[in-house]
Amino acid sequence: MRIGFRVDAAKHIGTGHLHRCLTLAYYLKAKGHECIFYCRDYGQGFYYLVLDAGFQLEILGQTKIGSLPKSEKDWLGVTIEQDSQEFIEKLNEKTINICIVDHYALDIYWERIIRKHVSKLVVIDDLAREHECDILLDQNFFPNYKQRYDFITPSTTIKLLGPEYCLLKKEFSYFRSSKNKEKINSNRILINFGGVGNFVLLQKVITVITHVDKYDYILITGMLEKDRFQYLESLVANKANIRIMQSSSKMAELMNSASFAIGACGSTVWERFCLGLNAALVQVADNQRVLLGYLAEEDLIDNLGDWNDLSEDQLFNFLNKLDITSTYYHQRRIKIMEHVDGLGAVRTCEKILELSNV
Repeated sequence: MRIGFRVDAAKHIGTGHLHRCLTLAYYLKAKGHECIFYCRDYGQGFYYLVLDAGFQLEILGQTKIGSLPKSEKDWLGVTIEQDSQEFIEKLNEKTINICIVDHYALDIYWERIIRKHVSKLVVIDDLAREHECDILLDQNFFPNYKQRYDFITPSTTIKLLGPEYCLLKKEFSYFRSSKNKEKINSNRILINFGGVGNFVLLQKVITVITHVDKYDYILITGMLEKDRFQYLESLVANKANIRIMQSSSKMAELMNSASFAIGACGSTVWERFCLGLNAALVQVADNQRVLLGYLAEEDLIDNLGDWNDLSEDQLFNFLNKLDITSTYYHQRRIKIMEHVDGLGAVRTCEKILELSNV
């Protein structure tokens, strides 16, 4: 089959949506299916991720975003009608059997337009919105997550809900296996707030960790302007216990070798859970607030709150008091690993192919 992914990545969107679509595409490609990515060009250079992964890329149109959109509804930069029309024009050139969409700005109105032009529609979402599709995937762990879509999707929609369907790359299940999982005995803390660099937050964190020497740190900044990254590099130039990089293709390996993490409450949550990596998390986007609060309430993570409100003193005190070798964190490690087994992409792939009788 030919499978199309409608997804975007940009500074105002992040790269999480694109990464989880790429993960699913790897599994579908391994089954012999052709995968094409349909994306808007925001002029920020994130789509090398698609091309480097060996997938086809179709650009729908160049789009400029001025100030940071206040709502996910404004992420697109054009109207629903324009986006759907440009997408349909691409589909007329080369038909696809299945469309998979992962986009907060594309809603049920877009879905109703596109359903007329594709055999099957799969939606990936986190926001409990109304949908009209054949399969709905929401991998998040919320109160009553299995009932979140009961009255806002058709009864015929196949719902894949909860961490059981987390879209993780194969290497996470590899490192999770007892044979390959090393005993945690390092003092290494992995710090990452997503694929798009938050310069202000990173500055704040670096100021603190340069004064807490009892740990080794790996800091992955995400994409930053060259001068900003070089400035952050200069701040840690004389610190042998701090390693800094913009990105890594070996995130599973880095997580596996770390004993604790500090990061955002995005899709990386489930990668950490899969490998039993305890973490202190911050909210870097409004749509992370509810999940962050619930994970903290369930005692699955440490909650550092909204990144705007996180003070250097607060982070300094947290790191000074942190005991990553404690029984408390050992028990929590077991607890979080029970939620994610690393096979969610396999299950999702099977459901999609069953839908098309493949």
